[in-house]
Amino acid sequence: MRPLINLDRMKTPYQKKMEQLCLQEFNLFEIELLKIERFITALSEEYATNILLDERIFLLRTAMRMTNLMRSVLVIFKTDRASMMILARSIIDLNAIICFMFQHVKNDEERALRLRLLFHDGVRTRLKISKEPLQERDPNYISEEEYNTTMTQLEEAKQADLKAIDDLEKIVVSRPCFS
Repeated sequence: MRPLINLDRMKTPYQKKMEQLCLQEFNLFEIELLKIERFITALSEEYATNILLDERIFLLRTAMRMTNLMRSVLVIFKTDRASMMILARSIIDLNAIICFMFQHVKNDEERALRLRLLFHDGVRTRLKISKEPLQERDPNYISEEEYNTTMTQLEEAKQADLKAIDDLEKIVVSRPCFS
């Protein structure tokens, strides 16, 4: 008969410390998330501005989106693993964007160019997927006035996106590192 394996001897010092504190890894995630949220909130108050193409603001907004997704992961962790994995993928995608913007970048000019190209791609994608409705208005669900208002808003958004694309293309082409 083989002797039983002593599982306590196989635990890492980290795992032993966690047991001493009566914590699980899930609890550490929550503690660290709270720290990050406080830090992000403090930065948000310090950099309270709406400058769209500012690199620090972009980084801050992306970090805020990541923490919001992490908060959602924390809420559904034990109940909906499939949704949690989708949220985790979104967090990974945001991290990849941050890496694209800030790692292996030669200088500030290149980072500024990347940010503008990222926004350009986002606006073009939004324009591509925001098609007008294919169906006629159904009077049972929406009034003619509401429908016309919606169509006007869609057209205004489309025109604003087209102008943004044009403006971003001019900015990108004018950058010294573009040529």
